[in-house]
Amino acid sequence: MSTPTPKVAPLAINKADLGFLIALASNSGLAFLFIILFCVLRKRFPDFYSPKIYVHRWRNTLPDTLFSWIPKMVARFSMSSILRENGLDVYMYFRFLRACLFIVSLLLLLSLVTLIPANATGGNTVLREFNYTINDNGTAVNSSQFLREQVTKFENVSLRGLEKITLQNIRDSSNVMWVHFFFTVFASVLICWVLFKDFKEFQSLRIRARETKKIENRTILLTHIQASNETDVKNYLSTVLPERRIEFIETVQIVRDVEDLHHLQERYERNLKKMERIKAKQLKNPHEILTHKVKSIGHPLGDKSTETNAIEYYERKAAELLRNIENVQGNFNMLEPKNAAFVTFTGKEMAQMLAQSEVSTRSGLIPQAFEAPEPRAVVWKWVGIGAFQFFIRTHLLHVSIFFMSLLWVIPISFFSSFTTIENLDKVVPKLVEVLEKNQALYGFVAGFLPVLLTIIFLALVPKIIRAAAMQAGFHSMTSVDRAVVNKFYGFLFINVLLGFLVGPVSIDLARNAGSLTFNRVLQIVSSSVPRQSKRNN
Repeated sequence: MSTPTPKVAPLAINKADLGFLIALASNSGLAFLFIILFCVLRKRFPDFYSPKIYVHRWRNTLPDTLFSWIPKMVARFSMSSILRENGLDVYMYFRFLRACLFIVSLLLLLSLVTLIPANATGGNTVLREFNYTINDNGTAVNSSQFLREQVTKFENVSLRGLEKITLQNIRDSSNVMWVHFFFTVFASVLICWVLFKDFKEFQSLRIRARETKKIENRTILLTHIQASNETDVKNYLSTVLPERRIEFIETVQIVRDVEDLHHLQERYERNLKKMERIKAKQLKNPHEILTHKVKSIGHPLGDKSTETNAIEYYERKAAELLRNIENVQGNFNMLEPKNAAFVTFTGKEMAQMLAQSEVSTRSGLIPQAFEAPEPRAVVWKWVGIGAFQFFIRTHLLHVSIFFMSLLWVIPISFFSSFTTIENLDKVVPKLVEVLEKNQALYGFVAGFLPVLLTIIFLALVPKIIRAAAMQAGFHSMTSVDRAVVNKFYGFLFINVLLGFLVGPVSIDLARNAGSLTFNRVLQIVSSSVPRQSKRNN
């Protein structure tokens, strides 16, 4: 039998390198497209993208041209002006971005002089699979003419292309691994130092902001308190304030159930948008008579008997909704209280004392005092939630996110398996034959599509966690954001560390359970963890 002939001619470039280049080109193209789109939308909607500049006509206005605003913005960039004109949140966000840029740039430079030379000299070989197609005479044939027979050979080959400068090119027992160890230690110390430095800066600015006598620094939010009016709140506070000094209380605002009012306001806004669209359509076609028909299950396209002028219909509906809103607002004190109240003191010291101290139990509930969030950051739906209901909801959140962290790898692995060339060849071999004839398309599927799918799945995780946290009963968006960050960190810890590292190592230990010794355990762990890290890279 003669030497088998490969099924297809080898690609002129390494498949992994081709996938990387296609992914690089795709990501660069998307980034450039989004920059162009932002530049166009920024010029088209200045009141949305630059509201303060648009309203206040600040002196640092940027040009309205498509691209010239970018270099001028960079030239005028100042962290002090951001803190002064945009506030602490925006300032710390830019500090974080600057810290990330510094860390990535420094580690990139260090990796160019340490990791890449170390990886390039590793000299590792890998076992690769080669598929051949032969006929009975031992020669390669066309699959459309003869019955094909697949022959698989495994050979140890040296890495080439970009794979040669990766961790995979280092042998498991090589001393070069120490380079990666010390680089990891240095990177960890650098990241912790930069983040600690930014945290100290935030702490200093935060304390300085809290020392001012603004009303938000003198206001607290009391929850789980049974009070229907201002007198009930003052009577309760007289039991916890030092020397019953209720004269420190400036105002008391009882939180009431305004869900119906919110629904009316949302309906009113939607009605106004529809009316504006109808009027704009009428202006374009003045001679056209626009009508509205009431839709129902029996009349999905609208009941002909209810047909009326569209503009008049929406104007009547807007007037009706506005009357209902004014009626609810006029009887605001008659709305049901939600066991919560905003209390403003004459000085910030009393508010801080209550917000930082433990409040005693009363009537089976646990009254709690918090620093008052901004009105736009309050989740009004859950301000008056009961202590027991809050306990149940938060623990349901913990349990659901924990199991999601454990099981999330299943859908990722399932869908990612359909984007690998090996699995596609088993399901739709004809498609793989077409891909192998087009290097660019083959590289896209092999190098970019699986990564893109994984990124999409991981991008869904924070959104799912936020949707769950919004139903957990937190009274402010700050509490929701804190829960999302904590749960997402736990997800990454469980999903990555336990799912991809500890899990496979535990399986290796279980397979060798009969012959385990202390040295054997160390040997399995020291060989399995780097091997899994290489696979994940």
